[in-house]
Amino acid sequence: MLQVAHLVQASEEGQDRVEVLRLEDATVLLVADGSGGMSGGAQAAERALQEISEAARQRKLNEWASSLAILAKADDAISRDPGQCAIVAAAIIGGRIFGGSVGDCEAWLITENNIEELTACQVRKPFLGSGEGPCWKPARTSDSA
Repeated sequence: MLQVAHLVQASEEGQDRVEVLRLEDATVLLVADGSGGMSGGAQAAERALQEISEAARQRKLNEWASSLAILAKADDAISRDPGQCAIVAAAIIGGRIFGGSVGDCEAWLITENNIEELTACQVRKPFLGSGEGPCWKPARTSDSA
């Protein structure tokens, strides 16, 4: 059984965004955090979820290469407007978790006996939307069961 728990505490500007997609072949979890200290963070977070959600709905997410292509395309689209964001994207496919992150968003797998930080190897910069093509360091895939 899959249970998704999320808590988003909005700052005054409300730059955080969350989306859960239940697709035919996957459940996709997205958390985007607009970068503070620059204009357009909330818009970048919103655009990141839109770009990644649309791409996820159009593809079979059965391999890590698909995730990388989706994230690279989202970075390119977001970089055309002001603002950047941190993001964690995870897809649960066939009992396994695939994903990537950049910035200060984290993903944890919580089971009855363990808490595992799936994003321990994440890259902090560049942010999504920088146009630099984020240095996605794939998180170790985990069995979700």
